[in-house]
Amino acid sequence: MSIEGRFWLGTAGSETLFETGWTAFSETEIPFTREGRTANGSLVIDILAIKKLFTLTYAVMTQDTLDDLMTEYDKGEMLSLIVEREGGGTDTYTVRFRPIARTRLDARGDWLWQGATFQLEEA
Repeated sequence: MSIEGRFWLGTAGSETLFETGWTAFSETEIPFTREGRTANGSLVIDILAIKKLFTLTYAVMTQDTLDDLMTEYDKGEMLSLIVEREGGGTDTYTVRFRPIARTRLDARGDWLWQGATFQLEEA
């Protein structure tokens, strides 16, 4: 039986499985539109595309996981995100990172990050 909800991230063909310790995973559709007014003043909105925004939040993230994510972020490249769905199927998206938000916990020596959140925007 599969552990559903895993995700892989990396360059296409060499995605890496990330730890499944996240506490929230959200998917949002973002419409990209063009707006304008006609001669009579009516508003016209054209939907050019609808893309996804994935947000993963960790209650606590280890330094190793943050380092892995920052390595991908620092490359500044388009990445491949594979998301495991209910039933074990997967969907693949081409994404780019948005900046990673995090707060360091005082863990008496260990580097742990609280509320680490990162977003991946579909290209």
